[in-house]
Amino acid sequence: MSLPGLKASIEFTSGEQGEGLVDRDTGTTLQLSAVEATLLRSWDGTVSAGALADLVLLQGVSVEPRQVEQFFARLERSGLLATPAPTVPFFSPSSPGVETEEDVVPLLRNDLIITPSKSSRSTLDVFDPAFDRSFTLYDFEISIARMLDGRRTAGEIIVAANRLGIPATLATLRTFLQQLRAYQFIDTNAPAADASTWAPRKEWTIEVRELYASALRLMRASRFEEARQYVDAMVAADPSNQEAAALRQRIDAEALGSGEMLVPFDDLHTPVSTAAVRLDDTDPKRSPVQTPISLKTTPYGSKMLATPSLRELPVAGAEAASGFEPVSLAMPRATHVAEPPKPLNLKTTPYGISPALGPGIERGGSAQEQLDAGVPLPLPPAEESTTAPAMWPSAGEPRAPGDPFASFGFHTGPPSAETLAPFTSGLFKKVPDEAVPPEDVPELPKKKRGVLVPVLVAAVVLLGAAAALLRPVAVKAQVPCSLKTQVLAVATSPREGVVKSADVKTGDVVEKGAVLARLEFSLDDAPGAFEARVAAVQKEINALGRPVPAKVKKQKAAVKKAELAVKAAQKGIGRLTGAKLAAAEKKVALKQKALEKANATLEALTHEAKRAELEKQIQEIRAAAATATKNRERSAIEAPEAGVVVLPRDFPVTVKEGGEFASIVSPRLHVVADVPSQVTKGTLKLSSGDRELVLQRDGAAVGSVEFSPALMDQKAELHFTSGEKPWVMTLR
Repeated sequence: MSLPGLKASIEFTSGEQGEGLVDRDTGTTLQLSAVEATLLRSWDGTVSAGALADLVLLQGVSVEPRQVEQFFARLERSGLLATPAPTVPFFSPSSPGVETEEDVVPLLRNDLIITPSKSSRSTLDVFDPAFDRSFTLYDFEISIARMLDGRRTAGEIIVAANRLGIPATLATLRTFLQQLRAYQFIDTNAPAADASTWAPRKEWTIEVRELYASALRLMRASRFEEARQYVDAMVAADPSNQEAAALRQRIDAEALGSGEMLVPFDDLHTPVSTAAVRLDDTDPKRSPVQTPISLKTTPYGSKMLATPSLRELPVAGAEAASGFEPVSLAMPRATHVAEPPKPLNLKTTPYGISPALGPGIERGGSAQEQLDAGVPLPLPPAEESTTAPAMWPSAGEPRAPGDPFASFGFHTGPPSAETLAPFTSGLFKKVPDEAVPPEDVPELPKKKRGVLVPVLVAAVVLLGAAAALLRPVAVKAQVPCSLKTQVLAVATSPREGVVKSADVKTGDVVEKGAVLARLEFSLDDAPGAFEARVAAVQKEINALGRPVPAKVKKQKAAVKKAELAVKAAQKGIGRLTGAKLAAAEKKVALKQKALEKANATLEALTHEAKRAELEKQIQEIRAAAATATKNRERSAIEAPEAGVVVLPRDFPVTVKEGGEFASIVSPRLHVVADVPSQVTKGTLKLSSGDRELVLQRDGAAVGSVEFSPALMDQKAELHFTSGEKPWVMTLR
């Protein structure tokens, strides 16, 4: 069914799997907790957060107004509301939040019960046993909530969140923390403690943590096949890890497609002006700017009351409790935006212009009392009289002293409306013919025209033409220019490797330390692969068997005897020649062969050589595993400074250790052009449209525009006015 305040395509559903919202246009769903469903059913689309909290209290649900505000703020940022979200009174103070990245984050309450939603993969129910109520959070919000141990700093939380594929910033983290405070999930009094909301588990190795984070990040980037490979490597390294199995199921489910409403973390927690995130009103450095009431003088000497400060307006919902009857301001309660004052009703009278109080004054006392109370008077627009000014006496009346036309010999009566229609301003179009004196004027004799007059006329015409041709006009000029990036820093690779894709895109604004990309490493170098190779070699060693001591002792004696026989055969061979030498060498060869056979028999009994070779292989495998672990720890390429990231054009990219991977540039592109120093402004002609540019010189640059990847290194033209020249000299 449809509910008030929601968009037309959003419906409220209820069933065995719980209650939620469904978008008819897209088919996506959003799971709700019982408290959230009660709030939505009870909201009429207009009442304030405080009134809604009182209303659901009658239904047995206890929530605070700021919790109501935060829940509806989430819906509003998710694009589900058709009307403004309900808010609490203007100046409800809130607990101070994290201000810098060096500040320590607060501690999440350890008595909260977090369980998956009945029919949702991406949301979880957070139950508060102290107040018997629950709210829903997305899984990426729970991932950040896991880190709130009262020990980490905000900067560490932001870096860890981005490693998990959650684009968190200091601003969005502060908004999320304020929401948790509004929900009363934060333990604001207790210091960091060992007790935790989460079930205890054995500590993961750095390899397992890195594999889990990579799989989670790839899943959130919809790279499901690569995410599965990382989970498989994680299982190989830690077969008993239950979270790896759960993550594998989640990846398989996400790969089939999701019908849930998903809002990114940065959109869901964009800072807004709500009571839960508004700073304390008592702090003079942080209190909102007050607009004092001021009287402004109009051109007609009247006074106009400026818009009053929001602090001085009566608080909605408090009238009944205080007995105060507010003056109607024709202002929607849900938005808290005062209607601007209407203009004074200025009427034109025969004696000038004077302000008049028009209709529209609502209850609350006289007009002067409303002015004193700071309420602007809603008056209609000014009107203009169509009657002539009272400067003519009425018909039959004697001429008034000081008649402005008396000294000119005009008649004392005004002309009739038939012969002379006045302008709307009250002035007549012309002097009537009957007002001209009747006496005849004698005609003067005409003088003969001489030659001098035409000459003077021609000279005047020529001088006028010359003046027109030589009049100064603005000179239009245009010069080619280019848009250049200002490189603030260069992101380098910590080791040699290959980057298949980046975690950000060109044009994204990143903070210092944000992960831009990660170097790939072969799955053959995963910790599980190394352990499997060691296990295989150890299996070969175990299969060699244990030697029999008596047989080994007997065979060692045989080897010793064979060695002595070889030495005896070699003795004196250097003094022999001819046939004796050949016979001696043949005898030595036979003894040597017997020695080799004895050694082979001894090796078959002890496997000493084979065992030594296999143990050497194990040492080499463990050394390679240590090198791979070190490389994985140095796989992240981070932003050295805050700014706009510019990535390579094509991927994959092979980088060397310490080699450049990306650039961090200024958020504005510099306009480089050769423009005269006296020029202060111009028009930048781009393919995307014209932009007015105020010139601010910085080296070769004459100005800057907001960064856009499409504008990088683009050629353009700058049009400007450079001084004045005579008109005839500007023709081309």
